[in-house]
Amino acid sequence: MDGGKSQQQQQKRLAVLVGCNYEHTRFQLSGCINDARSMRHLLLSRFAFSPDDVLLLTDDAVADSPHLFPTGANIRSALAAMVDRAAPGDVLFFHYSGHGTLVDPVWPLHHRDEAIVPCDFNLITDVDFRELVNRVPSGATFTIVSDSCHSGGLIDHEKEQIGPSSTVAAATASPPSPTSRTLPLESVVHHLAALSNLASPNIADHLVELFGSEVSAKFASSHVAAPRRRGDDEGILLSGCQTNETSADMEPEADGEASGEAYGAFTSAIRMVLLQRKEGEVVSNRELVMGARRLLRTQGLSQHPCLYCSDVNAEKPFLMWPLTPAPAPAEEKQKQGTHASS
Repeated sequence: MDGGKSQQQQQKRLAVLVGCNYEHTRFQLSGCINDARSMRHLLLSRFAFSPDDVLLLTDDAVADSPHLFPTGANIRSALAAMVDRAAPGDVLFFHYSGHGTLVDPVWPLHHRDEAIVPCDFNLITDVDFRELVNRVPSGATFTIVSDSCHSGGLIDHEKEQIGPSSTVAAATASPPSPTSRTLPLESVVHHLAALSNLASPNIADHLVELFGSEVSAKFASSHVAAPRRRGDDEGILLSGCQTNETSADMEPEADGEASGEAYGAFTSAIRMVLLQRKEGEVVSNRELVMGARRLLRTQGLSQHPCLYCSDVNAEKPFLMWPLTPAPAPAEEKQKQGTHASS
């Protein structure tokens, strides 16, 4: 029996893909839904995911499919269900394209926390992702790709492998003028206040008023921050930029392509790095992020993708694929010589 095929049949490969364009609002983006759909195609064509195990949540979902709309509650529910299905050896993947923001710390002298902005503005924070990662069974992996602003550090207390301390070369092309995927905290509070009718500068007040028990754990009054699990955990974050940076939402005209679709610069970069490799060739998480950094630099973009995970996971293949790496050329020649002499 083919050992690789048997392993593939036993291993679950599960994904949740989110694209928020915020259409018909002043926060509208253009390329996020395209990102989610292009990533789905990549998972099915190159990474052996089954269509039944890839959930797509976009804010152009039809009215009779409210469960496919990327609200905060729907995203949290989908991620929790994915983690609940996981067993050792499984591969979990979450891709998010949309706005990101930074929220004020609950405790004095603490840093501002990273958050993604679902289509209903019910924020999902780094605290929520930490709690999800803590629940992932040992031996599984949970990879997060966030093509959003301020996404570095989106898993609370995850180890930095490639980040602000990494050496960065200057951009080598004239910078384009993309839309940034960022929402200042003040804009988020103003939007929520118009819905809650509360006269409060505190974002937690508006979120609790609007979403009740479905609010992020960070804003729950009884919440105690989840500590990082002892030892290495199973979280792997590939972020589109550093915490203090923005991620680019690109129109086709911005890169000279008059015919084409809008896209996220980071999502496009990782797809290009992966598709430039031969099918079956191993690309580690570290290699993928460094390749995306180099590609974005040649495009004149100032965002710097980051990698946060354990030392071991940094060198593992992206999405643990292929299951059995193709033999190196020297190994292949040695095999051929052995067969010829036998």
